[in-house]
Amino acid sequence: MKEEYKSIIKQEFLEKAENYKILTEYQHKYFEQFLNVKLAFLTFLGVIVTIVLNARKSFSNIFLLTLILILIILFILLALELSFTFIDIVKTAKKQHKITMLAKIRHVASIRSGFDEYGIESEKMLIKLDPTEQKMRNGESVEKIIQFPSNKLSIPIFIMWILVFISTPVLFLLEVLGKI
Repeated sequence: MKEEYKSIIKQEFLEKAENYKILTEYQHKYFEQFLNVKLAFLTFLGVIVTIVLNARKSFSNIFLLTLILILIILFILLALELSFTFIDIVKTAKKQHKITMLAKIRHVASIRSGFDEYGIESEKMLIKLDPTEQKMRNGESVEKIIQFPSNKLSIPIFIMWILVFISTPVLFLLEVLGKI
């Protein structure tokens, strides 16, 4: 490839990577805000449970049990989400540490004499850690390489949160109206 064409490709890649970085930052802010909503909702639900427990005779047992069950389920959902996030962060940090150290080894080997073997080995390991390059070396199609990794668990958990956000006020209204 001509150097001019390589330069254009590199610039385009950097622009696309910057756009992707902006998108992930936006996604991170959304997840932070959604976590704040979840915590506020759990707090609100805790206050309602406290009020209901103090005026137990004014509310039906079914309503009380349903409310406590919803609270327990929400705590479990929150704990699961936080656990999955923690595991993902630790896994990503370990991988990034490994990549950074390999890049440092390759850098040192390139500027100092006598470390060529380290540079060659770290280069091979960096290639193995790059999922895109590995897929290309394995002959996978471009369509398969560009597929977004699916997280099948996050969608049901999100839907459960939304359903609880909607159903809890409805449950409370039904109780207040005497329909339960």
